[in-house]
Amino acid sequence: MAVTSPALPLLDVLGVVRRWQRPILLTTVAAAVVSAVVALQMPNIYPATTTFYATNLETSDPDQLGSGERKVVLQPTPADLDRAVNIGRSQPVADYIIRKYRLADHYKYDTTATPEARHAVREQFNERLDMQISDRDVVELTFMDTDRDLAAKIANDVVARIDTVSQQLMRPNRQRVLSLFETKYVLLDKVYAATRDTLTNLRQRSGIFGMDREDRYLAKAIVEKQTGILEARARGNSGEVHALQSALDGLIHAQPGSNTLTLESFAKHRYRISRLQSEMDVILGNLVQARGAYETAKATLSARVSNLYVVQPAYPMARKVKPIRWLIVLGSTVIAFALTTFAAILIEQMRNAQTPTPEPAEPAEPADWQPARR
Repeated sequence: MAVTSPALPLLDVLGVVRRWQRPILLTTVAAAVVSAVVALQMPNIYPATTTFYATNLETSDPDQLGSGERKVVLQPTPADLDRAVNIGRSQPVADYIIRKYRLADHYKYDTTATPEARHAVREQFNERLDMQISDRDVVELTFMDTDRDLAAKIANDVVARIDTVSQQLMRPNRQRVLSLFETKYVLLDKVYAATRDTLTNLRQRSGIFGMDREDRYLAKAIVEKQTGILEARARGNSGEVHALQSALDGLIHAQPGSNTLTLESFAKHRYRISRLQSEMDVILGNLVQARGAYETAKATLSARVSNLYVVQPAYPMARKVKPIRWLIVLGSTVIAFALTTFAAILIEQMRNAQTPTPEPAEPAEPADWQPARR
């Protein structure tokens, strides 16, 4: 039995189409009609696109903002961009959007009937959500839905949720930094209060309240008393000399339990007072800086510094993105024609393979042929 080749010439294919033109035509027309009906029943899908930058998390830390040397700038790294995309595609974000907008009812799924329905809703949500990173480090988020207004709302809300989750990731670190700033501020405040009290008590005991004024006062008073003693001695007034000498001794030697300024107390306490004053000035400067850093970090934590910069929010689109009905009808028609033609060719080849090929008959001898006589 002869075996036919599976490849057919073009003329043979055209012959098969002519012989099977009625079934092929009916099948093709039926496919076109059915695909047209199905395509007309398919709902329109509208896209909503928003674009945003993902800022660097390091520039929005309270310790960086409190230092006064860093500001929130658009310096996204590949890690920042990947973080935004991964958060947007994460299951918590999907569950939040599905629950907020009741997408299970919108997608016609009964999540209370079967547990698989929740997974189906999440899969359909992920299919309609698309996030791409452009060559200019901009994240493009697109959400598609049959409701153009709902698509725009969900796209914008996904971006807001990405920002919220990113803030939640940074909140524990910011709270620890805020606690460190508060501890430093409280400690410096206590040290400043203790130094101030020590300096105040020392000034009261020594009578030194201004280094330059007390220095000039003592120098002038001592010189005046010494001059008065010399003049009183020259006049021979011993009583005046004794009074001036007592006053001079009171200016030079400190009396127990007295807070009167004397040369002895001034010389004894001036260095310590000067050192305490310098220390208090330094502590006061650090205290002011620590308080400013603490207040800035506290305001940053409570004000919620955004990690995203939205370039363009999503708006409802007037033009649908799918379905492309003419392409569905055309594709279905071509596929139906090709499959029907292939089936016709296959059927004819099977028929030809099952039909045996007749063998050629031997030539018959002539009827009037006689053997030769001897």
